[in-house]
Amino acid sequence: SNCVRFDQSGWLGANFDGHGFVAALAALGPRDFQGKRVLVVGCGGAGSAIAASLLQLADIRLLLHDAENAKASALAASLAAFAPGREIGVINRPYGAFDLVVNATPIDIQPGCPSTSPRKSGG
Repeated sequence: SNCVRFDQSGWLGANFDGHGFVAALAALGPRDFQGKRVLVVGCGGAGSAIAASLLQLADIRLLLHDAENAKASALAASLAAFAPGREIGVINRPYGAFDLVVNATPIDIQPGCPSTSPRKSGG
């Protein structure tokens, strides 16, 4: 989610996707993510915010994947500056075991996709 307001100094905006994601995790009950292997798929606005918030939450081993590899690489570089010394990598093809997988892709939110198309009830 994004919020924008205008005041005498100009436009001010914020993205709450990362904070909301971490709050939702907390609502599920206490979890220790210290040292855990985390995959974020989708490195756009929401994925970027979620990845940054997860890095603030705990010292995780963060892996990033995006259909556009350059987007994942750019996010990894930004996050490395944001959280120096943290383990942050990019993978071309998600594989292996992860303690947490975050789908931050726009898949299935486009008009005409099955989850957003009107459904007929009955059979």
